[in-house]
Order: sequence, then structure tokens, then C-alpha cells
Amino acid sequence: MSETIQIVPEKINILGIKILGGNITSDPNVQGEIIKSYQVQFGVTDELNYDEKKFRFLFDVNIDALDESDNLIGVNGQYNVEFVFHIENLEYYVTSVDHEKKNIIFHDILPYTLLSIVYSTSRGIVLSRTTGTILDGVILPVINVQDLIKTLEEGKSKKAEASAIQK
Repeated sequence: MSETIQIVPEKINILGIKILGGNITSDPNVQGEIIKSYQVQFGVTDELNYDEKKFRFLFDVNIDALDESDNLIGVNGQYNVEFVFHIENLEYYVTSVDHEKKNIIFHDILPYTLLSIVYSTSRGIVLSRTTGTILDGVILPVINVQDLIKTLEEGKSKKAEASAIQK
């Protein structure tokens, strides 16, 4: 009988969270009242240092403000956040190794858990950074973390797109 793979939270350590970039640009003629919703695009890339049991994720988000007709109005926010994790029991999550491609496959629960932390923490960072600005404390939408996993699989050139969120 196969063992059920579960996350062991105390073996996941967040070594660092850094905001690598963040800015808000706005057409000076735009008044905050015109903003009715936001279009959000996000993506994530990862790096693994298996010997040190470290994962590094780079989360990128682009936010465009929309008017009541869902037209872009010249207000934009962009943020790039780095997350570094140390997984004490990393080998526990390995399901297979492709030596030819130098590729390690992990049980889905590990990337799902780490990306849940990445996205939820990034939501708080963006909310905090946009409060008091023309973007007025935009809250990134709740998403299916599988969408972030897809951006990893597709590469950083493609970004997932969240539906417009109402202000």
C-alpha cells in the first residue's frame, strides 16, 4: 500500500520575501472615480537548488484599471516579488527523476502549497502597496492555484489572466 503524501508545515521555511520591483503609472488626467474594475495578469517562474533544498519563485503581476465600459484608462501597476523557501524534507516529495533531461518531478502537493503561499502573500503585498494610491488598495482576485502552476509549465512568456475584478 502506498504512503499518502502530506505537507509537513514545520519543514517548510520561508527564507526571504523581497519586492524586486513595483510601480504605479497613471495618466495625470485620470480621476480615481473613473476606475470601475481591474484587469489582472500574473505569472510565476521558479528555480530549484536541489542540493541546498531551496526553491526560488519570482511572482509578477500586472494590474490595469478599467472604466465602466471595460476600457483601459491609463492607470497601471506592476509588481515583482521574490520568494525563497527551504524544504527540509524535499526528497520526500520527489515522485520521479528524468536523468536525461535533468528534470525532477515533485508530488503536486508541494508546488501547490508553495504557490498558495506565494500568491496569498503577494495579494497582501499588492493591497498594502496600492492603498492610498490611484489604484486604491486593489485586491487581487482569489484564483485556482492550478492557474499559477500552468504558468510554470508554459514558461514565463505566457501569463495567466484573471477576469476583471470590480472595484
